[in-house]
This record gives sequence, C-alpha cells and structure tokens, in this order.
Amino acid sequence: MRYPKRGDVIADLIKQSIVTDGLKPGDRLPTEKQLVEKYEAGKASVREALKSLEVQGLIRTSTGPTGGSFIAEVTETRILNHLQSYFFFKHLTAAQVYELRRVLEPRLAGHMAETASEDLIRRLEANVQASQGDPTTREDWQRHQQIHIEFHDLLADGASNPLLCVHCKFINRSLRSIVRSRESPEQLKIINSNRIWHEKICEAVRKRDSDAAENLMREHIVELENAYKITNPVLRNSLHLETKDPEKMNALSELP
Repeated sequence: MRYPKRGDVIADLIKQSIVTDGLKPGDRLPTEKQLVEKYEAGKASVREALKSLEVQGLIRTSTGPTGGSFIAEVTETRILNHLQSYFFFKHLTAAQVYELRRVLEPRLAGHMAETASEDLIRRLEANVQASQGDPTTREDWQRHQQIHIEFHDLLADGASNPLLCVHCKFINRSLRSIVRSRESPEQLKIINSNRIWHEKICEAVRKRDSDAAENLMREHIVELENAYKITNPVLRNSLHLETKDPEKMNALSELP
C-alpha cells in the first residue's frame, strides 16, 4: 500500500481549513511557524504543502515585511490550461470534441434563453452585427472565424453553472486550434450559415424560448460538424500550440 507524502496530507488539511474557516481570496493563511505547530510537522513538509497549493493556484506567496501566503482564486485560464495539458497525451480527436459539443452547447443555449441578462443579449446581438458582410481579405477570413467562436464563448460566459461554462469554453478553445478559415466558396457558405444560425439563436434567447434555442443550437452544431467534415484529426499538437500572438496565429493558419 502506498501512503501519501506528508506534504500532500498537510496540503489537503490546509484546503479543508480554508473551507471550514470561511477564508476567501485575498485572506492570509497562518504563518509557516503557525502551520508547523498546528499540524505538528517539520518545516520542509509545510513548505512542500504550500508549494503544492501555489502550483495548484489556490494560494500566492510574497516576501517582505507584509509578505506571506494568501488565498488566491483559481482562474478560468489556469483551469483550461490544466485541461489542455491533461488531454495533450490522450490523442483527443475533433470527432470526440463534437460528440461532447452536440450534448453541451444545445443545453447551454436553452439555459441562456432562461437566464441571460439584457446586457449579455445585447453583446450577442453586437457579435452577430459584427459578422455582417463577406470577408474580402485574409484578415477578414480569420476575423469571421474568431467572431463565430466568440459568439459561443459569450453564451458560455453567461452560464450560471460553472461546470457548463468551463467545459464549453474548453471546447471553444479546442476549436480555435483545429479550425482554420480557408478562402473558398465552401468556407463562405459556412460563414454565412453561421451568421443565420446565430441570428436565430439570438432571437430565441431574447424571446426566452429555451426549447427553440436548444433545438436551433443542436441543428447548428450538427451542420458545422458535417460542413467541416471532421472525422478523426488528432488535436494533441494543435492544442499544445495554441497561442494568442497574432503573428504566430498567422503562421499556424498556413499549416495544412
């Protein structure tokens, strides 16, 4: 039987203490000396525990007279990065991404028809408005692709269910890696079709028609999957290479 390391045990105890003591982001943890006394452990084990919590993003540490360990809120970006790293060696396929997308995104659209704020609806409508017009330059083609995925990101951002939000945002991040706009009549049809679907979904959300929003999104996702003819490309490398740097994005868009 393999026993957990002392540092891991202390890290779990500190996490339990954060919950039971009602600590919030920004609150200070007890000092290293206090933790040593509380858990009757050596300094090395306590430091190992604190380092583990820092790597997990649950605390941040600083030095100096006002330094110490403070509770930190785990960011969405950190969670998505961890998911990305987890799937790096899983040979995740685009077909698998769409299998999950067909389940989650229709439910997300229905959920947002019930709960979306007026501000979110206006942002969705602004996104649809920004997608008007056919692309004429290479930058336009890329912009239309980003606008399309941003529409789905906006829906995810508005979800009151954090599990639904994170999973949908991870799907969108994956799609940013595998979908490259090609300047072709077929791609133009997809762009125009996306706009029409988004207009219909946006209208259903504004009317608070959750059934219509859910059904429209389901049809939209199925059409997209068929249009891109995604069968079984492996996402491992493209997920790892994801970047927001415009020059690197341009270089990646040239890859076959």
